[in-house]
Amino acid sequence: KGMRSLNWSASDPNGDNLRFDLFFRQEGDKEWKPLVRGVREDYFSWDSTLLADGRYRIRVSASDAPSNPPSEARDAEDTGPAFVVDNTPPLVEGAARKDGAALVVEVKVSDSVGYIKTLEFSLDAARWILAVPADGVGDSSQEQYRIPLDRLSPGEHTVLLKATDTEGNVGSTKVLVSGG
Repeated sequence: KGMRSLNWSASDPNGDNLRFDLFFRQEGDKEWKPLVRGVREDYFSWDSTLLADGRYRIRVSASDAPSNPPSEARDAEDTGPAFVVDNTPPLVEGAARKDGAALVVEVKVSDSVGYIKTLEFSLDAARWILAVPADGVGDSSQEQYRIPLDRLSPGEHTVLLKATDTEGNVGSTKVLVSGG
């Protein structure tokens, strides 16, 4: 969870050894911040849970300074495409209400950065059942669900709700309902 990897391609016309410095910047930030310096390989992995949720870019700076005197060293840089860091689970809110004779659990799921992938529910710790968004498609950062509960036996029941976003973060809650 949270591990990110990137790789790049770089070469030096006369075969000098290259060193790479990597920088990151969140959308809206002005300055590039160092991620790592002096990398010898053309790949790097890091733990993105150290970053706030949002959209980021990585800049790779290459230098042939290890093989040259300072006056002859050359460098170049390139910036990669934007990517999303989403380490926060979706917020799941649910409430039960009567709809005529039926009992319905209404659920709102929201995610600050990513999209809602699924919502599952379980009645009294039975198997998980996939719920369908009210609009029929799970394709946004906020989704509404209606879960009808039929023929509940008398007494208190627990509806467990588990939402997963596109980055695999899981948020959950429970709703207590009465049957009979």
